[in-house]
Amino acid sequence: MRRFTRYGWISVAVLLGFLQAPSPATAQYRYDEAPPAKAGPAPRTADGKPDLSGVWINPIPTLKSKLAGVATPIRNQQPPPASVPSYKPAALEKVQRLNADRFKQDQAWHCMPYGVPRITGAGENGGPMQIIQTPNQVAILYENMHTFRLIPTDGRGHDQDLDPSYLGDSVGRWEGDTLVVDVTGFNDKTWLGPGGWFHSDKLHVVERYSRPDAGTLVYEATVDDPDVLSQAWTLTPRKIKLGRASDRLIEDPPCNEAATQRDAEEQTIGQK
Repeated sequence: MRRFTRYGWISVAVLLGFLQAPSPATAQYRYDEAPPAKAGPAPRTADGKPDLSGVWINPIPTLKSKLAGVATPIRNQQPPPASVPSYKPAALEKVQRLNADRFKQDQAWHCMPYGVPRITGAGENGGPMQIIQTPNQVAILYENMHTFRLIPTDGRGHDQDLDPSYLGDSVGRWEGDTLVVDVTGFNDKTWLGPGGWFHSDKLHVVERYSRPDAGTLVYEATVDDPDVLSQAWTLTPRKIKLGRASDRLIEDPPCNEAATQRDAEEQTIGQK
């Protein structure tokens, strides 16, 4: 099978020349604080569609680290989501087993991409992301693992000659002022969210992106997996705030699996 996919690492996207706008100065914002609200209507592109472009910030809550005694951004730690996936009885035992050993079993702690919809925030923080919108394609760059997605909006369908992947194959269309993204072609190595929420390679996700005002991006998603879910799961809509004008994604050092495991151990201690 052909191995070229419409997702990958951000450095590849830069090499492809997709990003042609000048880079603003680096801004160091705190992930545990929401950016200042931006008032006014959502901007529109020349063809009249809402312009989703911008750096979008998901605030990360903080916990007091019992080791360092300081407020530390904590991944995978938010109040229980308002909605959770409903698993078939045969799959629920696996969910519970994975959750009990989540810091070892969750591939996100082993330097692998979060997957969809988790990378945008499903019951936890998805991290900062940048959207770049053109007439026939939308690119989403994620600070998380420096991954990216290229979403064609020119009417094409799914590529039938792709290997399963962490972020799947995405195609988009506009329904009024909402960008609807259909995603298939996943592998089974990611989780839908915290708590052992595994899925099969039959996963199908439909995402909806809308910009009701200048400073807010609303993210919605419906998840279906006939192999393990008893019914389709609709996530609680998530409001993501526009970053400051000077914000851009920060290129962190490459993921170090040993360091992420130390983080996991500290989080385990912090929960006791």
